[in-house]
Amino acid sequence: MRDIVTIRPASANDHAAIVRLAVPVQEEHAQAVPTMFRAGGTPLPITYFHELLASSDAEILVADDANYIVGFVILKVQDAPAIPILQPRRTAIVDIIAVDTSRQGQGIGTALMNAALVWARDQGADELELIVHEFNTSAIGFYEHLGLRTTRRRMSLPLISETPVGLSHPDD
Repeated sequence: MRDIVTIRPASANDHAAIVRLAVPVQEEHAQAVPTMFRAGGTPLPITYFHELLASSDAEILVADDANYIVGFVILKVQDAPAIPILQPRRTAIVDIIAVDTSRQGQGIGTALMNAALVWARDQGADELELIVHEFNTSAIGFYEHLGLRTTRRRMSLPLISETPVGLSHPDD
């Protein structure tokens, strides 16, 4: 097993390497959830990448193995809206994490998530959240192994059908 890689903030020069790692994730999601994700194209446009790098509410961390990027995580922080029913809180969000498929299982994802926790705490976040799609059982297992727990469920109903809500299952 190799030594753990260095986790560091991304630089402008890391864009191509991050895109290389993001493409398989995008393709996997496009195949599993084609109503939400498109195949092809760049999963991280250069202008958006530069906006993230410049933002005080975002961070891109990379796993660097001797100047070769083998993983990354994109993080954002947001505050709860100031409305009476919500507790004031700050949430760090894992937008995307990816590790080179040839390097998975070597602790790189865990190292990235540990660095994400440090960043989140440094931002004053109360918790770390992410969205993982139900098809992605390996990611769900990874996150659960790290201690993340499901706290809510997001459900959807594609509106491509004219079937009224509640009538799609007449036996209910």
